[in-house]
Amino acid sequence: KIKMMEEIVEDISHQFITMEGLMEKLPMNKRKATLLKTWKRRFFRAKDGWLYYYETSNRDQPSESIQLMGGNV
Repeated sequence: KIKMMEEIVEDISHQFITMEGLMEKLPMNKRKATLLKTWKRRFFRAKDGWLYYYETSNRDQPSESIQLMGGNV
């Protein structure tokens, strides 16, 4: 049987891709960087529909997490 592209997408739509690496983030409640509130380098991990961020890559517990509902990473 030949599967159509839509069927293939539906077959794998329940699986989540894990990605991780360094990104920079602004401090909470800030829209732009200032002299004292600059971008901070953090380790992020996208896993199972959640985005976790850690102070460093060797931390066991995330500092924050955000649920990725219907978004693309």
